Amino acid sequence: MDPKSYFDKMSPYAAKASAALGIPKSVILAQWSWETAFGTNRGSKDLNNHGGIKYVGASTQGYESGMYAGYATIDSFVDDYVRVLSLRYYDDVRKAGATPGINDDVVALGASPYAESGYANGNNILQRIKQYGLITFDGASSTGSVASDTLAGVKAQSDKIVYSKDTGLFVAVGAAALLLAGIILDD
Repeated sequence: MDPKSYFDKMSPYAAKASAALGIPKSVILAQWSWETAFGTNRGSKDLNNHGGIKYVGASTQGYESGMYAGYATIDSFVDDYVRVLSLRYYDDVRKAGATPGINDDVVALGASPYAESGYANGNNILQRIKQYGLITFDGASSTGSVASDTLAGVKAQSDKIVYSKDTGLFVAVGAAALLLAGIILDD
């Protein structure tokens, strides 16, 4: 399955998991695509296991296959994924979901027990999010650091004190520049 098709197929499931866990959809989609090679591995095709979840007695899977849990449906997988990520081992991952942006999320995921599958401290997940533009799945309100970076760029361009040759006056543009101009003029 090509990456776009995989993300489109799995987006509604990631939305369900995101709503339950507070982890951005982009992080979940990147993780699942990493675990399944975009839905092409045996675990995802034969077992509906998109998270590489291993079988344990508490799993909610419909059946087991070797050491990996198998599920009758992708919805069943998502229910178990939520159960697993709700365990105390993943407290930091869920807490990171409450912070703006995705950086804290991928670092926390990279430091979690899921890290055994080669997340490189979350860098592989972050790279996948950037490579495939997965942040768009999070919507405008969840972009956090992307919006902050854009705002900082606009602010850097707007906070200026400019000398106008036409009027011979200095013009302060932006709140910080106005504050600085007020301090200078008061001295």
